[in-house]
Amino acid sequence: MRYIVTGAAGFIGSNLADTLVASGHEVVGVDCFTDYYDPTAKEENARGLDVQRLDLAETSLDLDGVDGVFHLAAQAGVRSFGDVFPLYVRRNLLATHRVLEAAAAAGVRVVFASSSSVYGEAESYPTSEDATPQPISPYGITKLGCEQLARAYAVGFGLDAVALRYFTVYGPRQRPDMFFRRVCDALLDGGSFEIYGSGGQSRSFTEVGDAVDATISAMERAPAGALYNVGGGDEASMLEAIALLEQISGRTLGVTHVGAAKGDVRRTKADVTRIREALGWEPRTGLADGLTPRGQVPAGFDPEAEQEVDFGRYWRLIAARWWLVAAGLVIGAVIGYSISLGGSQTFKATATIYLGQPYTASGNVPLQNAQTNPSTVRAIAHSEAIIQRVAAECKVKPADFRGGISTQALAGNIAKNGQTAEVAISVQSPKRRVASCAANGLARAVVEKTSGFANQKIANFRKQIFIDEKQVALINQALERGGLSATDQLLLQLRLATTQQDQLSTSQLLLQATQVEAPQVLTGATAQKVTARSRRNTVVVAALIGLILGAIAALMWDGVAAGMSRRRGE
Repeated sequence: MRYIVTGAAGFIGSNLADTLVASGHEVVGVDCFTDYYDPTAKEENARGLDVQRLDLAETSLDLDGVDGVFHLAAQAGVRSFGDVFPLYVRRNLLATHRVLEAAAAAGVRVVFASSSSVYGEAESYPTSEDATPQPISPYGITKLGCEQLARAYAVGFGLDAVALRYFTVYGPRQRPDMFFRRVCDALLDGGSFEIYGSGGQSRSFTEVGDAVDATISAMERAPAGALYNVGGGDEASMLEAIALLEQISGRTLGVTHVGAAKGDVRRTKADVTRIREALGWEPRTGLADGLTPRGQVPAGFDPEAEQEVDFGRYWRLIAARWWLVAAGLVIGAVIGYSISLGGSQTFKATATIYLGQPYTASGNVPLQNAQTNPSTVRAIAHSEAIIQRVAAECKVKPADFRGGISTQALAGNIAKNGQTAEVAISVQSPKRRVASCAANGLARAVVEKTSGFANQKIANFRKQIFIDEKQVALINQALERGGLSATDQLLLQLRLATTQQDQLSTSQLLLQATQVEAPQVLTGATAQKVTARSRRNTVVVAALIGLILGAIAALMWDGVAAGMSRRRGE
């Protein structure tokens, strides 16, 4: 078969084109090579493919001898407000209009990429295709507009079109602005990662190989006019996904929170019942497997980049300009001493939480779930709703402690699969009372949110013990009244023994549920002053910072001096 793939140099398009070629099909690629990100990366994606450079908003496709069109070209990204919106109209709506016009005239099927963004804040989860689209980003609006255009051409001109609503696709060749690519880059660089909102927003992550399989199946077997969700089976929050990459890479990442992005939805969760029943497709790749292809490093990591670093060269540059390092050390120490003479106070309060270890109903097999995941604690503690509630309890403003919240899994308690028994919640604030009250309030909120499973078991066990106690009392009363035959008396005694044994077993399970499975606050928080405590510490820290800055200056010296020399020459 001969197919056209638009957006063939992009993330999903290049993976789709490679799969089609590997399956023996002839592929003609089309891409505009826009500057949304580095065009050289797109050229690398399209290496080995026949790709025509066309602006679909201006140029119509030549579909002579073509069996089908995969239309994946688009301007991506939900942060599409403001001056960039005309680009989304041009590259999504206008370009799709030309593709549909050409396909309808040629009688060629089109499978085109829509998005879960058309749902906005969906009315239900998992979200089916029958849910009312309510996009909250201009990007989502243009994607919904493309779906409506396809329907109009189907009604008016008999167009054979199939729409696929992709849910957060990830994998090899991701764009630099995509979540997993940014996290992997930050882990490689050893820097911090800026996350929008609390990080509790979740996504139905879809591995690109699964998305490609669904796209090809839609071309080959879907009825005309079909609309399908294409979503992964694993839903995870942003913080949970970061924790998973930290576990896979063996590195840690500093996370900072900024305001929620406009157009960013709270949750996506795909209902893929329709595509599974119609095409036999369903996601096969879990999130952990998708991030560790073939057991190697996470998608987006480049191990060769680390092997090529010449640390010897850096050391030689620093040694050649040793006086810059020494100057940085001295200046840093002087500044540190000056700072230590004044400055405001900061208080830190830490509460320790035991997360509990849930077991099966028999009490023999431990379970692993969100209750024992440190990322759950971090997500709850940073939840805006929880922060607002704790602020109200403490009679303070959320801003008094929102930026000082941190969580840490306690060393020595890490178990398999990232589970942990104890987690510390810390709050820093300029006010001692605020730090203590907020830390204790957050700890209580975490225990409350993670206690549902254990509390239900405890209630069930207590109810069963109450029933057993009543049963024992009734049997004893019957035995004391007498007048029973020897057989009836024996049966009652056997029943009494069985009930008492059940009561003992349930009591033991109740003890385990209350003492082992139920989360609890181990130690309450008491605020301690953490700044202006030691002049020596302040001087040492500032001197180290000066040392580092001096080393950076030594590394940059030759380049800066050369630039100044060129300017003088001009």
